[in-house]
Amino acid sequence: MRETFVIRLKEACGVSPGQHVLVAVSGGADSTALLCLFDEIREAFPLQISCAHVEHGIRGAASVEDMRFVEALCAQKNIPFYGSRVDATAYARAHKCGLEDAARTLRYDSLMETAKAVGADAIALAHHQGDQAETVLLHAARGSDVRGLCAMRARRGNIIRPLLTFTPEQLRAYLQSIGQPWREDETNVCQDYARNRIRHTALPALEAAYPDARAALARLASSAQRDEDYFSARLGELGLNRPLMLVNGACLPKEKLAGLHPALAGRTLVRLIESAGVPTQSAQVIAKLLDLLPRSQPDRQRAGGNRHGLRRRSPTGRSCCADNAQSVGRDRNTVRHGARSTSRGRRDGRRHAQPGDG
Repeated sequence: MRETFVIRLKEACGVSPGQHVLVAVSGGADSTALLCLFDEIREAFPLQISCAHVEHGIRGAASVEDMRFVEALCAQKNIPFYGSRVDATAYARAHKCGLEDAARTLRYDSLMETAKAVGADAIALAHHQGDQAETVLLHAARGSDVRGLCAMRARRGNIIRPLLTFTPEQLRAYLQSIGQPWREDETNVCQDYARNRIRHTALPALEAAYPDARAALARLASSAQRDEDYFSARLGELGLNRPLMLVNGACLPKEKLAGLHPALAGRTLVRLIESAGVPTQSAQVIAKLLDLLPRSQPDRQRAGGNRHGLRRRSPTGRSCCADNAQSVGRDRNTVRHGARSTSRGRRDGRRHAQPGDG
């Protein structure tokens, strides 16, 4: 297991000897195993290791005990410990979001701040094969396209996930083999969260019919990542991955989309929208945009917006734009993702609905 872990670090996560890795540890079995693996390989694969723990203020005394457990484990292994406390309940109330989303946002923000403060080259998270399978199912059920099936990557920016090929059973067996206890989070069995329902109901039902379902879903994610990497490279070859940046968004000449296969055109629109700093759009919105681009419509029949907040523009339009007002539309001179489209001095101030994340 240790040898496989080192290979994953080098090849999939891009970690080199001598780098500083901040390991995120909740105290549960998966993250405890991650910290122990990093500790065990330090001599054979020299790394500077630190540990970060985020206490979310959700589970009362149990949450405080989790932090104490992780701090004590780090002291035992002589690993620098950085603990932080956040108020996920207050954040959820203030931002009108779910408690799980609030905790995730605050946790990632805290980890990023800690990594910057201590000079870490990477932040290691303990997601495993089971988490990957659950993510594929969640994204598919929400209506994502192939991009969503990519689920979690072994490396994204400075976030690394070296355990994606390991099962939770393997991680617990490893901890038992070295006599290392861990903490149990009682909320992991709560059926109020979609991921927990997938984990405890949907995935076991799939595995009852297809015993290899979890591993198969993880392989599907790897296949989707491979295909997305290819399409990303093609966008670069075609000059479609660098839109012209505007003050309030981004712009791309529409002739560049002419004749493109929908697989490339759709990904071009996704890249354009991301470049404008707009939240990820659903697969349905991207499909609607693809449907709009080739249509001809008299100028007098412009639509002000449909239920997705999309607008049709003149067939003489020559470019596509996106802006950070979080909406989608077409303009005479732009293929534009934006609530404000400017064409020959005209300005359209209509706002569009923000679709859900796909």
